[in-house]
Amino acid sequence: MRTFRRCIWVEKERSPAWRIILCVLPSLVAGLGILFSCAQPSRTGDAGIGNTDALLDQIRRATGYQTLRSLEGGLFVEGSGEYLGLPATFRMYFSPQGSYRSEIVSRLTFIEGFDGERGWMVDETGMPGHLALTALEQSRFMAWITGGYWLDPECPLIIEMQPWSPGDTAAVLSLRLPDGILQAALAIDPQTFLPRRCQWTSFDQENFIEWLHWDGAGGFPFPGEILSWAEFQEIRIRVDTARDIGESGADLFRPITRITAT
Repeated sequence: MRTFRRCIWVEKERSPAWRIILCVLPSLVAGLGILFSCAQPSRTGDAGIGNTDALLDQIRRATGYQTLRSLEGGLFVEGSGEYLGLPATFRMYFSPQGSYRSEIVSRLTFIEGFDGERGWMVDETGMPGHLALTALEQSRFMAWITGGYWLDPECPLIIEMQPWSPGDTAAVLSLRLPDGILQAALAIDPQTFLPRRCQWTSFDQENFIEWLHWDGAGGFPFPGEILSWAEFQEIRIRVDTARDIGESGADLFRPITRITAT
């Protein structure tokens, strides 16, 4: 998702600023951008933080995870901010099965996605390419957490709870793919059970995404603002819309292999 951070693989791996929203929103919304129910998050204290499974159940309830699975086409999120110093619109699309697409639309446009098997992108020149290795891993971290797929039992992420004691300011989960390169640390608010911040190291640099102001958007208790830092670039997205993609979303996640002139 280029929205949060842009790391791509074309001939060789390099890393531009992601997405956040797109890479996310391409991370906007997504993240916990998770598909959320219309109910406001409950403040139940740390009673549900006993082990990894108990904490995940609390997060699913707090974020309205079941709403994601019930959306016909998936979740669409749109927001505004800046990219490379220019005003930009951020759009993110998340399917309940883990596919996603994120776009940064500005004077320069970047698109990134994952169709369930392959990572793909279209750079600012309109040239299509592939996401692989570290670039694809961090793209999936950002999109899956933002879009809520990380909470699905079928999600391949390995999730483990780090040592925690009542009264800690955050419960921390470690996330990694079975044969992955990266390991991320996801901080969860022990009072609301909402995700706060995810951070990881790539190319010897610390990267992170934060989800702020869970005021709700489009009926979802979705973050009103998403902040990411990657490759010395900050992207801040103000979320304006969060809604069902609808039936028209079937082709959104397929790789773009040919650019049509407009």
